Amino acid sequence: MEKIVKDFINKIKQSTGIELAVFDEGGNYIGGANSHKITVPTFTNGIFCDEQNSKTFFKLTCGALNLIAMMEGAGETEKKFAYLICELADLEFSSLSPISKAEFWRLLINGGQSAVQTELTAQKLGVPNAPSSVMLIKTLSGSADDILDVLLNYGGTAHDFIVKVEDKKCALVKFTGASNNEYRSQAEFAEYLKSSVLEERGVKVKIYLGNGAENLYQIAESFAQALATERMSDLIGLKGDVHSYKDYVLVRVLEQMPESRLKEYYAILTDKKSRQIFEDKEMIETAEAFLENSLNISETSRKMYLHRNTLNYRLDKIERGTGLNIRKFSDAVTFRLITVLSKIIKG
Repeated sequence: MEKIVKDFINKIKQSTGIELAVFDEGGNYIGGANSHKITVPTFTNGIFCDEQNSKTFFKLTCGALNLIAMMEGAGETEKKFAYLICELADLEFSSLSPISKAEFWRLLINGGQSAVQTELTAQKLGVPNAPSSVMLIKTLSGSADDILDVLLNYGGTAHDFIVKVEDKKCALVKFTGASNNEYRSQAEFAEYLKSSVLEERGVKVKIYLGNGAENLYQIAESFAQALATERMSDLIGLKGDVHSYKDYVLVRVLEQMPESRLKEYYAILTDKKSRQIFEDKEMIETAEAFLENSLNISETSRKMYLHRNTLNYRLDKIERGTGLNIRKFSDAVTFRLITVLSKIIKG
């Protein structure tokens, strides 16, 4: 391993003219520039500029070996060279630590690899750098193990993969392409998948969707969005078993605002009479079901097992109490905004 490291040091010198000194993670000198007496500082970030001594230290990985490299100078130029050398080290040493597909997928959704490592490993494992969609699937009964084979059967392509996240949760990354357009949207496929799991295993699931990933490097971000969607859907308490990150952008925007401003907006949009409606569980459940069913009276009454007249009576009561006729799209949007504000304020 020491010879591999010294060969790399020589390559860097020949290609860039930069002389590196390399140490193990304990600060013991391995090779390179004559720096036996250098004290390697302790630092947590990948790069540390020691301006007092005009030296830049940065971390490298050689297979299973963690290293610290040093170059003279401590400015922005040296910092940029350090990033470049780190990428070159990934290229040079990636073959020293082969990983399985399962490990690669786990690292991929958690953002545990650099872009260079991702690309090289994907090439070796035959994983395409193609658009994909990420779904977090949570079982409401049983465990994730009960549905893994169903998910694999309905994945769609040989490259789709599943990572078990927790006992009751797993992530499905589904690659998309010209041969995979039977379903018009990610949400429609999720609904189909949910029904298939229930039919074949008797297991109820909820599915949370991140935004589509254009390439492998965006999969971690999409998975993080799916996790955020789960949290926000629990906070808001909307009905339904399939939830998309795009549906909760309003929640994300409001969560980033000061609580005092949220309360100010809530006070502007409500009064004592309307707040009674927003605190009435039956009225809120009726309104949410009506919104969930695209303001469709017939569909809402069917799914709630309510007579149309009863449903219309409740919608009229909501209008009298809040001044909002949620049969109209604009008023429905305002109503949803108020309910979201209320739930964020109450935590």
